[in-house]
Amino acid sequence: MGLPVSGSAQEIGVLVEPGLDVIHHNSATPTDATYARTYDFTGVSFTDVTAAFGSLDLDVTLFPDDSDEVLIGMAAAFEVVDFTLGTVASGGGIAPLFFYSVAAGTVATSFSPIDETEGFRQSGPLVFESSDLAGWVATTVDGQSAFWIRIQRTRNTLSTPPVEDIVQVDTPTEYGWDSNGDVNFKSLALSTALTVANGGTGSTTLADGGVLVGSGTGAVTVLALGSSGQVLTSNGAGADPSMQDAAGGGTPWLAWPAEAGLETSGSLNAQFTVRNGHGLMAFDDTTIEYIVFEGPGVKTFQTREFMIARLQGRRLIAPGDNMLKLELTTE
Repeated sequence: MGLPVSGSAQEIGVLVEPGLDVIHHNSATPTDATYARTYDFTGVSFTDVTAAFGSLDLDVTLFPDDSDEVLIGMAAAFEVVDFTLGTVASGGGIAPLFFYSVAAGTVATSFSPIDETEGFRQSGPLVFESSDLAGWVATTVDGQSAFWIRIQRTRNTLSTPPVEDIVQVDTPTEYGWDSNGDVNFKSLALSTALTVANGGTGSTTLADGGVLVGSGTGAVTVLALGSSGQVLTSNGAGADPSMQDAAGGGTPWLAWPAEAGLETSGSLNAQFTVRNGHGLMAFDDTTIEYIVFEGPGVKTFQTREFMIARLQGRRLIAPGDNMLKLELTTE
């Protein structure tokens, strides 16, 4: 129903004031309780009603006397207990109190769920947030360790106690739209592609194996698939890259054997990348007068004795040694 309008006022279907969440939606599939017990306060005894709570054919009278209890236990925390009643409580209902299990083997910490049974006067769920139950842990009741909640009748006189038809438990997945405008949903079907400006691609389908290229706020571009051996190559500013054959040339690889050294007066003038294993650069030939390391922007030209001393001083070779040991790995 829209709000009444007059003049230039905008018609609004739903208006939510600041600070209020818009929607809370709990989605779940009901399951049978792992453990269910009734407790006779007078007889001080438990009755296992797990099978009855999970069956439409087996019905149990709940809270027949004042202070009697119902206990529900699960292996993990849960948040909803659905009561479908074959007979509802008379009058003002059972006036229930609610408790949950804590350490030291007790189910004695009180809490206040949303009781849509209104004291077991109608079918409905008990709803609560497990995160609100501080210290809720598994404890042992009637020989079974579980996360328990306990419901106790406090109505002294009740002409007709409730009778259950089926009782099940939910652990819902929460969806919603909160007061900050954050929306959490499972899936969303759009009739048009989500634009890049809104976090999408602007496309409804993308080529299998394609490379995506940005186009500002426009839809992304999917490059044409290249052939085997082609590489993604820049086409300069303002142009999309493309798959092209790799250009020739480049720096050759130098395969260095396990034990190698430089000959007297030997030189290695080309730029290179060493791969595969390790090698030794030897300075033990006394006929070597100078050693040159040269590369782009770098040139070292030193006597053999100075180079050995410098390498030893930097602990690149051991004192008394004259071998520069290179451990080489592929780039």
